[in-house]
Amino acid sequence: MSIALCSNDSDCAEGEECIGGRCVPIITDPPPTQLPGLGVFLRKRYTSNVAVTEQMNALDLLNDVIHVSSRQFLTQAANGKLSLKNKKPAPWALATAGIAINDTEIPVDSVSDWINKVDNWLLISPHTDQSEIRRVIEAAYSIDQNSISLSSTGGLFTISGFAGCDGANTPATASITVDAATPDTTFSIILEGIEFSAITGSSGETTESIASYIAGMIATHPSLYRRFDVSWVSGANVVDLTAKIGVLTLDEGVQFATIDPIADPSTAPTLTAVGSGSQAAGEYAVAYSLVDDNGNETLLSPYKTVTLAADEKIDVDAITPLPTGAVSVKWFISPEANSRKIRFISENDGSAFTIDALPLLSAPLPPDLNRSGAEVMRVAAVFSDREEPRSATSRSNVIKATFSWLLGNRSKSVNRVDLKYRDASQDYRLVELRLRDDEHIAKTKKVSNLEINGQAINNTDQAYRITAGLLAENRDADFFYKWKATREALLLQEFDIVAITDRGSGVYNFPVSIEELEFDLSTASLPTASFTARKYASTLYDDSIVDRKIPVIIET
Repeated sequence: MSIALCSNDSDCAEGEECIGGRCVPIITDPPPTQLPGLGVFLRKRYTSNVAVTEQMNALDLLNDVIHVSSRQFLTQAANGKLSLKNKKPAPWALATAGIAINDTEIPVDSVSDWINKVDNWLLISPHTDQSEIRRVIEAAYSIDQNSISLSSTGGLFTISGFAGCDGANTPATASITVDAATPDTTFSIILEGIEFSAITGSSGETTESIASYIAGMIATHPSLYRRFDVSWVSGANVVDLTAKIGVLTLDEGVQFATIDPIADPSTAPTLTAVGSGSQAAGEYAVAYSLVDDNGNETLLSPYKTVTLAADEKIDVDAITPLPTGAVSVKWFISPEANSRKIRFISENDGSAFTIDALPLLSAPLPPDLNRSGAEVMRVAAVFSDREEPRSATSRSNVIKATFSWLLGNRSKSVNRVDLKYRDASQDYRLVELRLRDDEHIAKTKKVSNLEINGQAINNTDQAYRITAGLLAENRDADFFYKWKATREALLLQEFDIVAITDRGSGVYNFPVSIEELEFDLSTASLPTASFTARKYASTLYDDSIVDRKIPVIIET
């Protein structure tokens, strides 16, 4: 059976669209027995489904096939036995309000990772010139959880509102019970002012399928999934919600202030079709996000569509003034006429401009989360070459003259990842997904690809997450640091996230993930550990499929 490869929708037959470099049938409606929306398409984020048809070494099967499907790796535990681990982000959160100098409390969108796990290092505002380290001495759920709004329309539900938060270790909970599945009924759930609406089907609908749909919509919503845990048991008609917003208390006040997060834009752009252009006739969608001075984006504005005649272009009105905290605007547009996709096209200061060229399908995707609030992340240790208040260190804790950059010379430079997987929706056809860094390819004028065996992966979403993560890890994070230390360093393990301050080269609180460590026990009274660590950011392993750029901030 042949596979139809493509670069855009025009390469595919009628009734098909181009996704991940292949032509697949356009899905316009879910099956008639399912609720309209995403419910039927939801699946576990990571699965492994592989048929072993040839003899191979068991470790090769684990490392080259199964581990690829879920970012797993083998390491040696403290007891000498093999240990199975997963690459995932260190606990992190986004501040929900600005932080003033000397503040000792940070309100965050998700505090659950710190509840009953305090007295650990906290890296505030990583990858900026105002990064600093403090210790968390207390974490609590915010009493404001009890005031979170939750309501419904349509007469199908019983709502139990948020209650029970004690301002300490007990979060507020709520529930949505689906009492009826009346056919052809318009209904909605409104959580924190965000509304999910749908119409029940004429037949085959159940209270369980409606509950499944609601759980999936809340659990995947970019403005809600960070702030709420969603629980739904297959076959049940109840969706349980647990709030996660809270406050981290620090051992001492912060040195730098941060501004309030930028609100997601609520106004669609103003567009005008004008002549003397070069675009094909059809409808185009345009939206934008706001960007702060650290390069963090809000979610997209509402979409605005404009219909062009042949050989026209689009004039975009200015956005003035920009909201407080925003320094630029990123613009996104359909990559071709009548496309349901949208891709990055340009960035400016909000001034009016004209669109007369379209982005490639490989151009960056829209943002998946409003990241304009200050980020905080837990780190396992802090290393500094001297006393440094920003790093909360009173002395050097690395062996003198052992800091060194390894840059990208540890492995092959990669700007394209090729992953082959079995697509269950296409009768398990072998499909190849390619993701590439167009900017690096244009700069180096060559393609350096990495081939991955993804045959334990059976769906496009999982394949895309794995491929995007591998490209980010091997391109943006292809940057290493090496050093030696003693004492507390001996307790660290592979893939622990630590912060490095090398003031001699101007690097402060730089997060890295440990990839290799070696112990020298020749001096029993003072054993040493040698570390090789990769540049790290939360977006490397948080399942987002957005474009990743991880800066290295050098202060001179």
